[in-house]
Formats: sequence, structure tokens, C-alpha cells
Amino acid sequence: MTKAFFPFLFLSFSFFLTNAQSLSISGQLSDKQGEPLIGASVVIFKANDSAIVKGVTTDFEGNFKLEGLQPGIQLIRITYLGFHEMLITREL
Repeated sequence: MTKAFFPFLFLSFSFFLTNAQSLSISGQLSDKQGEPLIGASVVIFKANDSAIVKGVTTDFEGNFKLEGLQPGIQLIRITYLGFHEMLITREL
């Protein structure tokens, strides 16, 4: 049985502007009990053509960081075994 991400997932994002309009996104993924989601997949796609920009997996504390992103509308896909996929659209 799969679980829904929305009620069971604590998700925090931080967007940082670095030099030459290069951006980063970081966050922490955990379930409703506060347990980190180790090895969750976080992938950034371009919203206009769904091309993969970058992807990472979360560490042992559920943390992730994607650096070197360009400004624009991005689609963030989060997947984790046993949970439904989560899609978020954000403008960086």
C-alpha cells in the first residue's frame, strides 16, 4: 500500500541566489513521525519541455541540495519507495 506524500511529508525548500544568476534548492524530507526519508529522489525538470536539469537523492538525515540551477519555471519531482510521487512547480 502506498502512502500519500502530502499529509505525511515535511518538506522545506530554500532557494538561494549565488553568483551569475546560478540558483540552488535545498530541503529536508521526512515522514509524519519526523523520520528522515533516506534515499528519496529529488529531480528538477524544465517546466516548458520536461527536460531533466539535475537530480539527487537525500542523505541519511533526509537532506538534499541541488546547485547550479538557472532562473525560470522548474518542475520538482520527489519520489520515495512506498509513497506517492509528489510534483511541485516553482519559479526560481
